[in-house]
Amino acid sequence: MKPVSLLTAAALILALATSGSSTMASRDHVYRFNYENVLGTSLELTFGAASEAQARRAEAAALNDIDREAKILSSWDSNSEFSR
Repeated sequence: MKPVSLLTAAALILALATSGSSTMASRDHVYRFNYENVLGTSLELTFGAASEAQARRAEAAALNDIDREAKILSSWDSNSEFSR
């Protein structure tokens, strides 16, 4: 269940980061961010953005959403809503 939720969140963040554009404009660049041990696995975030600053904002939003969902859905965190 977590991977589906994570993928859904990443897709939503990507859609928001591209400002409603259905395709990347020619001025957009691809930015990739890699992490280890996110929800117990590795994570690669990929964004199409006009600037690194825009990609970093999307990255922060995605990571914040993942943290928010983990606090709700985590089965290994005794303080999560799911565990309680």
